[in-house]
Amino acid sequence: MLSLLLYFNSEAILGTTPISFQDLFVYLMLASETTKAAVLSSLITIIGFIVAYATASANWKDQMRANLKVQASSDCIGFYSEASRNVSTCVIYARALVSAVEKIRSGCTKEEAEFLVYYQRSNLDKFLLARESMIASSINCHTFLSKYDTILFSTPGAKENVELANEALSKLVNDLWFNVPYKVAPDTDQIGTFLAQVDVIKCKKFLSTANEYEQALAFHSGATSGVLLDQIVGASWATTKTQLKNYRSVWHEMNILYRRHKG
Repeated sequence: MLSLLLYFNSEAILGTTPISFQDLFVYLMLASETTKAAVLSSLITIIGFIVAYATASANWKDQMRANLKVQASSDCIGFYSEASRNVSTCVIYARALVSAVEKIRSGCTKEEAEFLVYYQRSNLDKFLLARESMIASSINCHTFLSKYDTILFSTPGAKENVELANEALSKLVNDLWFNVPYKVAPDTDQIGTFLAQVDVIKCKKFLSTANEYEQALAFHSGATSGVLLDQIVGASWATTKTQLKNYRSVWHEMNILYRRHKG
């Protein structure tokens, strides 16, 4: 670009008029065979260098793009797998709370009720840690999207699946705020306090949301990782055979997710 700029503006910049292409062609036609051979050899060298540079640059860009896709896929698996584990922890705890309240209200013995209260309160810290991690994940998921936006936008289906996974995570976090049975001291009626603390309605609402979106979170995050690696690994006969073998179950699950999303 600099050479072309100097060539077309040499008179204004340098005060000289460069030789035109027509004059250069006439000069080459009148030059000796040795000069022609030298010029031709130089042109071949320059063209070869340009081709080699362009090829190496394209290969380097492809390699860097592939490395970014592998990194994005790895980060996607790590990030959303942790979110899914935390969802499972919260689901297990919410289900256990509902079950404990129903057993106590159905008329179990005092010893059984006291054990249920003790057991649920002993698992409270694990739930609170999982809930805090889920809240952090619902914020950091947007950081993941912005970090790899160029790769996700350039890969068909990647951005859409990330957005659907983030939507599922957001829905889960929104219904995660239900009362938990903190230990109160002194407490002469631990069973009654436990029953008053647990909001069964909100627990069941979270469980309903989890039943609807927990699978979608895992599906769309896995789909994101899959489409990122697909353009690197490529299709094979083994892949096609596996897909054909499991197409009924895959199609069934996709139909469920589609109906839930539309509903």
